[in-house]
Formats: sequence, structure tokens, C-alpha cells
Amino acid sequence: DVRVQTGVEMRQIAEYYIKDRAVKHLNNKRVVIFGCGTGSPFFSTDTGAALRANEIGADALLKATNVDYIYDKDPKKYDDAKKIEHLTYLDVLNDKNINVMDSTATTLCMDNEIPIIVFNINKKGNLKKVIEGKKVGTIVNSDIKWFNNHFFLCQKIIDDIMAERNEKRTQNNIKILAQQIIICFGERNI
Repeated sequence: DVRVQTGVEMRQIAEYYIKDRAVKHLNNKRVVIFGCGTGSPFFSTDTGAALRANEIGADALLKATNVDYIYDKDPKKYDDAKKIEHLTYLDVLNDKNINVMDSTATTLCMDNEIPIIVFNINKKGNLKKVIEGKKVGTIVNSDIKWFNNHFFLCQKIIDDIMAERNEKRTQNNIKILAQQIIICFGERNI
């Protein structure tokens, strides 16, 4: 059972958005699709989606796009664009090359801890995979576990290298350690 609610009144097509009615539909196990953004000028549909996600207490905002992931630059213009599987809200807000959604929508999700999942809606089965919790696309959230996991992995590599060599840190060892750390962090520019 599906309901469509819009920020602009159009009774022949959809219900007008009322938060309590949307929550009631969700509690009755209905799918609710929100359309037309906020219905107010100067606010993007992304901001409307972030606002609705916050109002109904959504677990995540699903950003359906035409690309599989967020990339470090436009993959349609640049063949060497690199996909990114995880970003923090601050990464999205601070990197001008990353155009996921506008800063108002991103900030609203950040302030309310609503993860954003960016995925390709045109790839058959992707929406179902996202809903089932399978890894699809890029996740944007405030999770620092990514950094912590990679930090501990790098520390383990450093410890292993030092234990294997069992010698003082020479310039060569420090160079090798630095290369290993860069490998750990990959494309993250940390």
C-alpha cells in the first residue's frame, strides 16, 4: 500500500503533506513517497527530503541519482574520477568538488544524525538492496569509525614492520612506514 504526499496541494494526484498523516501511514505499514520538496520557493527538493526525513524520524535519507556512488569529481566529465564509498557530512560540506546535495540539506541531516545513502536508481534492484540494508552506493554520515578502523589497521602494520625488522628506526624504515600509512588511508587525503 503506497501513499504520495506533496508539499504543494494537488488533490487529484496526491495528498497534501501533513506530518501526522504521514507518520500514521508509516505506522500502518504503508510506503509514503514525498514529492514537490517543501512547497516553498528557495528550498531545493534535497532540502525538502531532508526536512521530511527529520519530521518523520527516518532512519536514513535515500538519495536516488544517476550515478552508482559519489565521486571525487564528475564521472561523466572525467574518466579518472574515483568512487567514494563513505564520506562524513563535513567532507560533503567542505569539498567543493563533491556535489551530493545542497549545504542546507546536508546540514539538516548532519544536525539530526540522518545518514544519506546515495545510489543509482536506474540500476535494477538497487532500491531493494538499499532497503534490505545491503551495501549499495555511498554512505554519508558522521561516523568516525572509518577513521578509527583505518588508524588501528595502520598502527598494526607499523607494529608488524617494526617487530619483523627488530631494529632502530632509520630513515629507510620511516619512509616504508609512511608508505604503509598512505596505503592504509588510500584516497582519503588524510
